Amino acid sequence: MTESDQPQVVLKGEIHTSESDLAEERELLVEGVDALVLEGEREDADYGLLRSWYATAMSIVGLVLFDTLYTDHRVLVDLAEAQDAELVATRESDAELVENANPVVEVVAAVLFYGIFVSSVFYGLFTGNTLGGAFLLLGAALLPVLVLRRHSMNRTTDKLNRDQIIADKVAEATEEADRVVAVVGGDHLDSVAERLPDEINPEKRTPAYGIYSWEHAKEVATPAFTAVSVLFVLYLVILELFRWMLLLA
Repeated sequence: MTESDQPQVVLKGEIHTSESDLAEERELLVEGVDALVLEGEREDADYGLLRSWYATAMSIVGLVLFDTLYTDHRVLVDLAEAQDAELVATRESDAELVENANPVVEVVAAVLFYGIFVSSVFYGLFTGNTLGGAFLLLGAALLPVLVLRRHSMNRTTDKLNRDQIIADKVAEATEEADRVVAVVGGDHLDSVAERLPDEINPEKRTPAYGIYSWEHAKEVATPAFTAVSVLFVLYLVILELFRWMLLLA
């Protein structure tokens, strides 16, 4: 295959809360796309009873962060579907992160969740500091997920390494597509590019700005206020449920 015959691959790294990155991604798709690879799940997860803690953590993270702070990629899906492009998810479901984890890491993550969750409830009940307790609740949900995510990115086994899995999805998409656009988190960008087959020479697009930049702060200010409000209301509901449980007990 000559260089001119090789599929064009654009790897777009993003901050998941960046409207500027989303705007750039829209422009990339308007230029034409045959396959769109999106970091995310293909179907809803079935966690099972033993991993109900993870389902709860993901529900809290989803309600507080994903639904309020993260940019909505549905516009990208619409643009791809309008061009009859193939849609490729980088994981089967959100359960994949915990299913592929080392059992010891999974236990550590579960202990972190239960320990911080219970601490957040009793902290609110006994101190009355509901704002501090609300942020402990967020930590209970977010910290175990981050531990599992970092663990998956550092796996030495290729079939379990998160970046290798994404690279494999991109490579598979090139088999039937002339132009592939892959949207991944900025932390994945360099590692995914390095793990692609030698015959694929991707065009890398870095995030529009740094996560701690003033530009990002301005964009995320209003969604962040919404996220804190949702977190606070959720925490008050959980506290009230526990008060009733203690009374009934």
